[in-house]
Amino acid sequence: MDTVLKRLASRLSHLREESGLSQEALAAASKLHPTYISALERGLKVPRLTTLEQLAGALKIPLGTLMDFPDVADKKADSRRGEIALVVKSLEKTDLAMLRKIRKVIQTLTT
Repeated sequence: MDTVLKRLASRLSHLREESGLSQEALAAASKLHPTYISALERGLKVPRLTTLEQLAGALKIPLGTLMDFPDVADKKADSRRGEIALVVKSLEKTDLAMLRKIRKVIQTLTT
């Protein structure tokens, strides 16, 4: 399997799982077929750019995040980026007063 295709397959699967979506849920959100999602995650299909945009939109991430393939040796950093992305995703739904409280908690925890 082509290295880029293999890395995309792995990245898509990882991001989908981090988002808590099944292949069926990602398929529905991206308006793609579940078997196509499965084939993408196994590196059996080469997606078009418009398909990548649909997937990024369904995952609620920028296209660049989907295409950011960390090095194999950098899995720890990738996990860290994934955790940060999940926190940010949660914070986007939070009102300003709560965000200020959360910031103070974070400052307390990290000092």
